[in-house]
Amino acid sequence: MSGKNLHREFLVSKCFKEVKAVGFSTGGLLLTQYVLNEKKPSSLKSLHLISPYYIQRFGGFFDSIIGHFVNGLSVDTAYFLSRFKDLKVMTLDSQFYHQNLPIDAGLQVKELGIIESKKDYTAKKIPVQLFISEGDWTVDIQATKDFIIKNFEEVELTYYKGEEPHHLMSPSVSSKAKEIQQKIFNF
Repeated sequence: MSGKNLHREFLVSKCFKEVKAVGFSTGGLLLTQYVLNEKKPSSLKSLHLISPYYIQRFGGFFDSIIGHFVNGLSVDTAYFLSRFKDLKVMTLDSQFYHQNLPIDAGLQVKELGIIESKKDYTAKKIPVQLFISEGDWTVDIQATKDFIIKNFEEVELTYYKGEEPHHLMSPSVSSKAKEIQQKIFNF
């Protein structure tokens, strides 16, 4: 473990007796990458993943073409052109979201998800709460479920059928946001 990570672990363990780490989408990818690659901080009691991103549901061929022509596309324009429903929340809650979608950065996140999903890890014993939805147009739900079940020994899965979007934690587009908050609190 690097000195910087050891210092962070010390700070977290000293400041908090119990930590529940919550990650949404890319944040879920980065949290699981950390937990799977580093020694678990002693105060980290559980991992809560809301629509974590590992493998993209749609896309592929067109990603690099779009990135070549337009790297800084506004979210409003992207939603107007695509009607991609997982972008809608960013137009409704624009003060909470960056207004530019750097496609090159998105491609790097996509690549990291692919790399992580192919690695063989020893399953971790930290309890994980996973929230995914059938209506998520962003992540490959089966790949997400398989990745988490393979890499963590104790997984509680909440799967929402129907049209619940990628942004499960956002009350402006998801009817399940408050329920998810309560489940995380009670876990």
